[in-house]
Amino acid sequence: MMPVSHRIALTGMLVLVLAAVGVHWLRGHVRLAWNETESLPQSVFLVLLGTQPDRGDYVLFDPPQAVNSHYPFVKQVAGLPGDAIRVEGRAVWVDGRPVGVAKTMSRRGELLHPIAPGIIPPGFIFVHANHRDSYDSRYQSLGLVPDARVIGRAVPLF
Repeated sequence: MMPVSHRIALTGMLVLVLAAVGVHWLRGHVRLAWNETESLPQSVFLVLLGTQPDRGDYVLFDPPQAVNSHYPFVKQVAGLPGDAIRVEGRAVWVDGRPVGVAKTMSRRGELLHPIAPGIIPPGFIFVHANHRDSYDSRYQSLGLVPDARVIGRAVPLF
């Protein structure tokens, strides 16, 4: 029979090895993301890397270079390939559901144009947030998000 001190040491080493393996595995599969704007009620998200979101899921994605942001965005998926985008004036609908009204100017005074009506093509999603000042797919300058820019599905933590 092994002495108690040896069992404790062996158990401690096993826990450390399992923790190291778990951290190494998690680094390639999950990450944390922060939403620093008021566009979503949640601030911290666990991102499941490489997973494609479904309608209603939150998603972490890299915005287009024209947006000039050094940080990825977190938004909710409102439209999938095959969904119709309808625009009347500045009001935008996706798949028959209202997603908001596109503002005429950003907070910085930049002119904003609503997205063009049409059908969401394969390989793209429409993202939005319920906040009226959210910068999302309602605007041409952000537009539809290509699957290649999706980092992963984001699960709100708090």
